[in-house]
Amino acid sequence: MDFIERWFGISPDGGNGTTELVCIAFILAAGAVFAFRGQILDFARRRFNIPYVSSRNSDPLNSRNSEPSGKSHKG
Repeated sequence: MDFIERWFGISPDGGNGTTELVCIAFILAAGAVFAFRGQILDFARRRFNIPYVSSRNSDPLNSRNSEPSGKSHKG
């Protein structure tokens, strides 16, 4: 495990491979979070009682008062 040394010509860990292992572990962890993001969000919503908000409607509190075409009905 010395790809950083070969690619960049530096040895941040003294050649023992610790930096490369940390890089690989971070990439794998980020990939797992990305792959299971739906399950993670569902778990968090259930655990912390967070209501689901549709991605089409980013402001659920203001959507009830807005007109669909932007026209207002003044009497």
